[in-house]
Amino acid sequence: MLIQIKNIKGDSLITIKCNPDNIEFEDIQDEKFRSWLKEQISGGITQTKEVYNPDSKTYSIIEGPIEKNDANYCLVLKDFLKRSGYVVIEKHPEIEEEIKEILKKIPDDNEDKKIILEKLHNLSYLEQTTILEELKSK
Repeated sequence: MLIQIKNIKGDSLITIKCNPDNIEFEDIQDEKFRSWLKEQISGGITQTKEVYNPDSKTYSIIEGPIEKNDANYCLVLKDFLKRSGYVVIEKHPEIEEEIKEILKKIPDDNEDKKIILEKLHNLSYLEQTTILEELKSK
């Protein structure tokens, strides 16, 4: 999973490649943030869980650690970063490339093409796949 992390102002801080057994730092824009993130990861990040109490018939949300080898580690890391106040964007380079390939066939002066290319790198997976399906249907 490729994750781009930005501050609340929208400035890119870092992109990480996350696998349950390894995290690689790529496109480092802010060394101080990289150090902070590395410290958080080595110290252990936390996840929130909803727990049901059958006696009181209520749910509680608790926060606890997650193991680095857990299959959900990357998703929990994304959630942890969001809870810490960062903008987290899951990147899908293969979808972006497919969109760009289709857009090559459209004239450069097309306004829709310009808008898509300008915003493509900040779009969510759902937005990108929607655009891709629309482009394929034309």
